[in-house]
Amino acid sequence: MHEELNTAPVRGASFWVRAAAHLLVDLPILLVLTVPPMMILMIRVFGIEAILTPGAAEIPWWWNLIFNAVIVLFLVGLWKFTQATPGKQAFRLRIVRLADGGVPTLRQWTVRALAYLVSSLPVLPVPIEMMGKKDVLWVPLCFGFVWILIDPRRRGWHDMLSGTVTVAIPRA
Repeated sequence: MHEELNTAPVRGASFWVRAAAHLLVDLPILLVLTVPPMMILMIRVFGIEAILTPGAAEIPWWWNLIFNAVIVLFLVGLWKFTQATPGKQAFRLRIVRLADGGVPTLRQWTVRALAYLVSSLPVLPVPIEMMGKKDVLWVPLCFGFVWILIDPRRRGWHDMLSGTVTVAIPRA
């Protein structure tokens, strides 16, 4: 497998293929793996009101931190062993080092996962009113992911920050 990666082109996989992999495979899996356990934890920690009544419980800042840390750890672990998310695997994509097409280091995986937050920037505050409570919904504009369309090597900001590139693996 390493021979096939070492011959990988410097130019990354298409934005549209990567987007399809994420939307059709990764996002549904992520929702199934994170939402039910987090809801169960919220009920255990904050009570059933936190789920049934929007705005009934103020979720502390550390809750979001834990939620995102779990996702980062999951991604780093998954990438370390497979060089791809399930969506990338289904679409025959691999994440490789830009320098030589080899397997990225643990540091690169960690930087890449954390840099997803940077790729989601900027965020747009959208005022909303839900069940009589006014709040702000922070909508990510994902400029770092859209950058894949602009970059000649098809790299997002997370790729640039981590020294990686997502490439298509040719069929044998």
